[in-house]
Amino acid sequence: MSPSVPTSKISAILRETPNIEKVYEITGEYDIAVIISATGISEVNECVERIRKIDGVINTNTMIVLKSW
Repeated sequence: MSPSVPTSKISAILRETPNIEKVYEITGEYDIAVIISATGISEVNECVERIRKIDGVINTNTMIVLKSW
């Protein structure tokens, strides 16, 4: 994320973004993690593209959960 854009501002935008269920402000390499719900990979890709267009977002890293218990 760009240091000139507050994390809280980007988090607020993400909370209103379609397909995003949860927004977490975190420590580490990235400042924010989101949980996306989608019916298929094309819907995931569309959501990721919307995230990348948000002012202040510099980089994304996508992970897909394969199994959950």
